[in-house]
Amino acid sequence: MKYICLNRLWIRNPFGGKPVLIMKRELYILTFFCFLISPALYGQMTSAKLDSLTHDIFNQRVKTDSNKYAFKYIIDKRKKSKLLSHIDTTKGDYIFIKESFFYKDQSTVTKEEYFHDGDSIPTVIYDRNLSCEVDDYYYSMFGLESQRILDEELFTPKIKKFKSYLTFQELDYNRIQIRSHGCVDFDAQGKNFEKKKTEELKGTYVIYTLIDRKNDKIWISFQYPPKNPEFSIVRYNPVWDW
Repeated sequence: MKYICLNRLWIRNPFGGKPVLIMKRELYILTFFCFLISPALYGQMTSAKLDSLTHDIFNQRVKTDSNKYAFKYIIDKRKKSKLLSHIDTTKGDYIFIKESFFYKDQSTVTKEEYFHDGDSIPTVIYDRNLSCEVDDYYYSMFGLESQRILDEELFTPKIKKFKSYLTFQELDYNRIQIRSHGCVDFDAQGKNFEKKKTEELKGTYVIYTLIDRKNDKIWISFQYPPKNPEFSIVRYNPVWDW
């Protein structure tokens, strides 16, 4: 958009002679050049807004030292990742972002999904900064598990979930955890899985972001670990799919 300031506006005199002064006060004309704005420039404005909002929430809502450390770790990692660059250059009406920090091994994982209006599944996916083939991401080889896309991964339930999040809340985690095992399953393996998963959830911090480009809105949710995570375990053997 561009602002043009005109101190005086003259028009041609239809009766001849000198031009006629029709306005003396300062006039501001707002002109939109949307058709001239490249996707990259639009993305740059979006990524800058996202970065600013994220820092505002961090400064206002994050109080404890442990939370400050974890969420600052995620935010600082953005500078070294391709997240903001992807937002600058990747087309999509809706962007879903999940940035996770795992305290135990001091690592982060970022997942981005870009949807066009009317899509059920994303047209572009980045996982750990790498572009993924959508078919390969959602479907296993040979299409043997083509029906296993979870409903919550589709656009409508996903956007409802993201919009329901509070700005600062306890981690939203899956209450059903799937434990993969071989043909022979041992009780000790199940107990170790439960212990490992509990420790993992207690050290997981996530920043969820939804960018709605059509309506120029951004939702951000800082989520901290649950003190006492509760979940049930479902046993799963990949051989069963055959």
